[in-house]
Amino acid sequence: MASEQDPQQDDRQFEVPQGSFDIQRYPAPEPNLLGWDSADEYVLNWLSEQDGAADGKVCVINDRFGALAIALAGRRPQSWSDSHLAQRGLSANLERNGLDGDDVTFVPSSFVPEGPLKLVILKIPKALAELEDQLARLRPQLADDAVIVAAGMTKHVHTSTIELFEKYIGPTSTSLAKKKARLIIPVVSSETADPAVPELAEYTTAEGLTIRAHGPVFSHESLDSGTRLLLDSIPVFSGGEAASSSLSPTTRMRNPSNGKSTKS
Repeated sequence: MASEQDPQQDDRQFEVPQGSFDIQRYPAPEPNLLGWDSADEYVLNWLSEQDGAADGKVCVINDRFGALAIALAGRRPQSWSDSHLAQRGLSANLERNGLDGDDVTFVPSSFVPEGPLKLVILKIPKALAELEDQLARLRPQLADDAVIVAAGMTKHVHTSTIELFEKYIGPTSTSLAKKKARLIIPVVSSETADPAVPELAEYTTAEGLTIRAHGPVFSHESLDSGTRLLLDSIPVFSGGEAASSSLSPTTRMRNPSNGKSTKS
């Protein structure tokens, strides 16, 4: 969630211990809204206070406009997200800050980041189903001594949120709230080493169409009214076609066919 602030140029710099960065929202900058929130600031300040925090592979998750990945670009992180707009926003902000697309590898949510991960920074999503899906798929990629910290606004951090970290990662503590943001800090436990990935939600429409959906999918347990209206308007083709969106030319993305990083 972006915060309102005086639109003076100095105020619009993302100032954290890792440096000063120009982070804009995507697709269009908004004069009174920032491309980061206080949870981003909180977690990067926390990280700067950790002695020699987790040398090795780094992953940021749900980084909306790339603020976290860009602040940590010197460690060549992976950025894991289900949002195409996040990928485009990251690319635009890398260029804005004079960074190369190779400094960050974007991994779509249909795949998992390359492990073993030594440092993970996760922005807490609003939907518990999405968080559970991410934690279950993330756990096998973690090093035994991985440092994991999740950041979010206090209104998105609940007892049920903490319970998911304890279920899939290990014993979990929380920080004090600062500027309406809070950190969740789990410790990797061997007891969670082989978690079961949540089953896909499944339901059948009145027309007999069976739908299976992952946790991050909007209204994944039932057909929402907007989608029903769309289905009534979409013609049925006999051949079956798939549309693909274009990807930014400046950000690396995990290649679905072989798991390797390529430029798209």
